[in-house]
Amino acid sequence: MKKKSTKAIWAIALFSQLGLSMAIPIIAGAMLGGYLDKKYNTNAAFLIIFLLLGIFAGFTGSYRLIKMVNERKDKED
Repeated sequence: MKKKSTKAIWAIALFSQLGLSMAIPIIAGAMLGGYLDKKYNTNAAFLIIFLLLGIFAGFTGSYRLIKMVNERKDKED
């Protein structure tokens, strides 16, 4: 029973980390882009650029996390 609860806690932690690794770069990119748009009085150029960079960084971080978990699982099996 203890092994099942440990796996459940580990899975919850993994999903939380996966969500944060997606959300934080996207939010940071949007905030930075919005700030630069206000500072330089542009319409939405910086917002779009940094939002796309944040999305790319989020997907890249999530991919690396999933890849690391899969490699770890392969070593255990």
